[in-house]
Amino acid sequence: MPINIEVYEKIRKLFVQGMSKRAIARELGCSRHTVDKYCEGAFLPERQKETKPRTAPLRDAILPRLQHYLKLNEELPGKQKMSAHTIWLHLSREGYVVAESTVRRWISELKKKSNAAFVPLEFGPGEVMQFDWGQAYAYIAGVRTLVHNFCAVLPHSFALHVSVFPDETSECFFLGHIQAFQFLGGIAETCVYDNLKSAVFSGSGKEAVQQERFKQFAAHHVFTPRFCNAASGWEKSAVENTVSIIRRVAFAPMPRVGSWQELQQLVTARCLAYCETHRVKRRQYPIKQAWEEEKKHLHPMPLASWDPSLIRRVLVHKDSTCIFQTNRYSVPVTLVGKDITLKASPFHVRFFAEGQEMAAHSRSYDKNQTFYEPEHYLPLLEMKPGAVNNAAPLRQGNWPKEIQNFKKRYKRNDLYQCLVHILRLLESYPKDLVLKGVDWASRQQEPSFELILHFIDVNQDPKLLDDHIEINPTNLKQYDLLLGEDDDPDDNNKN
Repeated sequence: MPINIEVYEKIRKLFVQGMSKRAIARELGCSRHTVDKYCEGAFLPERQKETKPRTAPLRDAILPRLQHYLKLNEELPGKQKMSAHTIWLHLSREGYVVAESTVRRWISELKKKSNAAFVPLEFGPGEVMQFDWGQAYAYIAGVRTLVHNFCAVLPHSFALHVSVFPDETSECFFLGHIQAFQFLGGIAETCVYDNLKSAVFSGSGKEAVQQERFKQFAAHHVFTPRFCNAASGWEKSAVENTVSIIRRVAFAPMPRVGSWQELQQLVTARCLAYCETHRVKRRQYPIKQAWEEEKKHLHPMPLASWDPSLIRRVLVHKDSTCIFQTNRYSVPVTLVGKDITLKASPFHVRFFAEGQEMAAHSRSYDKNQTFYEPEHYLPLLEMKPGAVNNAAPLRQGNWPKEIQNFKKRYKRNDLYQCLVHILRLLESYPKDLVLKGVDWASRQQEPSFELILHFIDVNQDPKLLDDHIEINPTNLKQYDLLLGEDDDPDDNNKN
């Protein structure tokens, strides 16, 4: 039977004093077998007997297969990763007889991460700025939209900023930097990144090969880029936390705005409010105070601003459109067959020829779309009136809301000829005046082009009239002079 340490001590003392085992058993009220076991100190009380580990041949056979499937999972896209149930089905097909719950438990054990230690990092003022992408949702013009957040943070003061974009292109990447530098008050000595494609051509950490355009950007803004090693989030822990903070501070509740510009203004205001009122735990000073001090250590922006736009040469096709990232954008028909310059910013696509901007469109990140500006086709439509009724630029064109309402309310069968006439008015009169006329005509009982002309005639500035005639008031005294001159000769003849 097991005994406690006090009984063990008495057995050992009495035995050393020369008492017999029988006497010790009688004295302590325990069995002779117990005394015989402990009297010479061969065993210690309450010490469990060491047992050999149990063999588990099934587990030993299955674990390598589980490790194989988990490694395959790391290479698969998120939506194609195998679940524990799917892995169990594969094992069953391979002939292993094992419960699904057992497979789940073993997978859970394999996924447990080791508690690896890391070195806490500390940064001086103006020493480091960290960047990373995050995602959130917002309602833009009534549509629930995925927003890509370019997050920046100064880990010394923990002042932060976010730029919002429809995608994570290099144009968004560079513009996000510029906006962050301007908001935070300057540029840090070192900028830390994950291995972002916009900055890294290949490799990671010290082995990272930088993109050529990013090297130019870093040289122009005088900072040293540093890239984290793979799976080493602690190397940029400040911006990792910033991504979640931005989602909580700037996107909760979910913003409802009319445009991307309005969304940027909203999240910037919320970031500024956070920086001015928040204090990070275990930090000596509030963010605002530390930030004001850190600004003194940041490099100023260069005098020449960096253009983040993507610039390409494109061909104007016979349908008067240029192709950019599978989408077609219209330009004036006079440019058909020419090579012109395209400049793509995060939100706009502009086209230039001979140093002048010829067309501009809102940028689309959808695929295989066509965007027409009807005025680009006006000369061609006037030359080919038979094509007017089926002209895609008139049917699918990007019309102002006033003309869209006019199209809905117009009842005659010559709608597209009327639209051509309106395009001509837009070239001859101020745009605001024409659109007001279109809006006024749309609200009449039967909208017509004649009503638009009437509105323009009544409301246009008289200074704009080419045939304006200046009328001076009549001086009636001139008549008296004429009459006086006629009387004198008559009087002389009578005399």
